[in-house]
Amino acid sequence: MLTAFAAQAATVSTGDVIQGKRVISHLDVADLEPGRKHSFYFQGAQMATGQHWYVPVVVAKGEIPGKRILLISGVHGDDAGGNAPTRHAGLVFNRLFKPNADYVLDNHTSTTGTHITASIFAKMGRPEIRAMAELFPIEQIWNNPGYPGTLETALVDAGIPALPTEVGAARSFDRRMIPLFVEGSMNVLKRHGVVAGPMGRTSKEAGYLYRQRGAPGAGNARWLPGAEGRAAQQGGARPGRRNPAQLFR
Repeated sequence: MLTAFAAQAATVSTGDVIQGKRVISHLDVADLEPGRKHSFYFQGAQMATGQHWYVPVVVAKGEIPGKRILLISGVHGDDAGGNAPTRHAGLVFNRLFKPNADYVLDNHTSTTGTHITASIFAKMGRPEIRAMAELFPIEQIWNNPGYPGTLETALVDAGIPALPTEVGAARSFDRRMIPLFVEGSMNVLKRHGVVAGPMGRTSKEAGYLYRQRGAPGAGNARWLPGAEGRAAQQGGARPGRRNPAQLFR
C-alpha cells in the first residue's frame, strides 16, 4: 500500500493545522509554489492513544528547477537503527524522504554518554558520495560499508547518494564543530547548483585522516595531507600519528 500510495506523487493534506502549519501525510515538492519557503508537519504513525507522531518539515524551493538536497537531523532515537516503530519509519521514508531527494545529508551526533570527534562515515567507493564527503573541512573520514536497516543504507539502496555526518557529543551543541559542517553543507549545495557562490574550505585544506571503519588499529588509517598536513610534514612531524580524539579539544 505504501508503494502504491507513493506512486501517486502528490502532496496530501490531512486538513489539520498545528501551530499555523498545514499537516500533510505525503509530500511532493513539485506541487509547491517556487521561489518561497514552505513549512509543514508531516503526519506519521498513529499511536495506541489515537494521536499521531509529527515531523516538522521545511521546504525552500527555488524559482528554477534543479537538484533536490535533503538535510536531515534527529531521525534516529539514539544512534544506529533508532527506536521508532517500523510503520513510522516506513511512512517517513516512503512518503517524505524518498520521493523528494536527489542527494541527502544526514546529520548525527554520538550516542548518549559518549563523544566523537568531527567525522563523516561515507561509502567512499561510490564516487558521488565520496565527492560530497571531501567537500567538508574536517579531519577524519571513515570508509563505512553501512548497516542494513539504517537510514543511510536504505537511501543508498534506493539510488539516492546519502552522507551521514557526526557532529560531536549527543544532547549538546559543539560550537567548534558546527561551523565546519555548515561550511561543508554549503559546499554541497554549491556543487549541485542549489545556491551560488565560491566554495569554502574542504577536506584538502583540513588535511584529513582516512580510515576503514571497523579496522582495529591505526595501521589501517592513512593521512591525506592538506595545507595543515603539509605544514606538519615540513616541520618534521608525522601527521598519520595524530590522535583524532585530540583534534577538537
